[in-house]
Amino acid sequence: MQQKILPEKLPVFENYEVAAVFIPAFEVGGDYYDFFTLPNGITGFVIADVSGKGISAAFVMAELKGILESFSTVKWSPKEILVEANFVLKRFSTEGFLLPLFLVFLTQKQVKLP
Repeated sequence: MQQKILPEKLPVFENYEVAAVFIPAFEVGGDYYDFFTLPNGITGFVIADVSGKGISAAFVMAELKGILESFSTVKWSPKEILVEANFVLKRFSTEGFLLPLFLVFLTQKQVKLP
């Protein structure tokens, strides 16, 4: 199920080569990467690792995917997306919950959409 949440195809760019591999330590967990296109056509990518293992980490990872996909359709900057995502995630997080996240926007538009 977790493999279905990760992107099936990678974006293609003129001047960048994109590659990804996912090898979980356990059957399911909170490791996550994804690509999304903003309304202005710029591509963003995210790498995250939800603290913990197992079903609870995988659940938060799935929530994160939905949150980022939703906000990336209406927000245009990494700051706006992360501020809004943080607000939503804080509402259901527990003490000690960590979600290190790396979000980047590539200024070059995709040659081919995934």
